[in-house]
Amino acid sequence: MAATPVRVIVNFISRDKEAFLKSAKQVVLSSRKEPGCLVTNLYKEMGSTSEPGTTRFVVVSNWESEASLESHMKTEHVKMFGEQIKDHSSLEVIRRYQQLI
Repeated sequence: MAATPVRVIVNFISRDKEAFLKSAKQVVLSSRKEPGCLVTNLYKEMGSTSEPGTTRFVVVSNWESEASLESHMKTEHVKMFGEQIKDHSSLEVIRRYQQLI
């Protein structure tokens, strides 16, 4: 039986959008090259967040399987991204969705 594709939506809130974007660009480009990555894109929320001086970003990615996503989460570039943004940005939520149709 074939693996089931997984969509992941990750929300971040940042107090330094330029620093976040610099780090996010690196992790998105590296993620796109990984085996199992079908697509990874970065989006910025339109309008303002509920917290003045912050910007919300969302990474939306599709993976061939839960296993490929799990491998991605353990990569060096994901770990480095977390280190680079920890002083100005925070992870709000990670949601995983199983493709049905």
